[in-house]
Order: sequence, then C-alpha cells, then structure tokens
Amino acid sequence: MPVKRRVAKSRELDSLKIQELWYGPGMCLLAGCGYWLGDFYDRVDEASQARIIEMMREDWDRYSDRVLAAWDARDDHDLRLWREYHSDCPRPWAELRFGARGMAADA
Repeated sequence: MPVKRRVAKSRELDSLKIQELWYGPGMCLLAGCGYWLGDFYDRVDEASQARIIEMMREDWDRYSDRVLAAWDARDDHDLRLWREYHSDCPRPWAELRFGARGMAADA
C-alpha cells in the first residue's frame, strides 16, 4: 500500500491535465495525454470513466491551489478559447464538480 501511495504522489500534473481540470474530462484531444486510459473519455467503459474522475478528484485535492492560480493567470488567448469552445463558465470544471479546495461535492 505505501508503494501505491508514493506512486500516486509522484504523478505529475502537466498542462494538459490542468486544462482537463478546467474544462472537464475528455477535453484533451491528444491521444495518450491528459487523463488517458487507453481511449478517449467518451469511448471508454463506465468503470474507466469512474477511474478518470477519481484521478481528477485526487489531483484536484492535491493541486487545487495550482490549478486555480493557472486559471487566474490565463491570457487573452486562453480566455477566448474558453468562451468559444466551453461557454463562459466563471469557474473551472473541477471546482464546480468537486468543490472549492478539493472539498468533494456530490454531482
């Protein structure tokens, strides 16, 4: 068990995972990047989708301050993309789904 815990803590939060925490699962269209379990989010089975959501929740619990800092630091290009492709939601998907500062919210 301690080995698994160390592995989970060592998982890197790259910019593509941050974007999925902003926009929701399946928003990274690059195969093998973001939260990837062998296929795109909408094509994997329910158990794999649940695992992806759990990985996202774990990263949100661990890195919510970093994700929110990146959200607040978005430039005009990122803001334009957000409005064009993801509506004009005022907060990141992960915050709406899991709650502020990683406090789990039922969704």
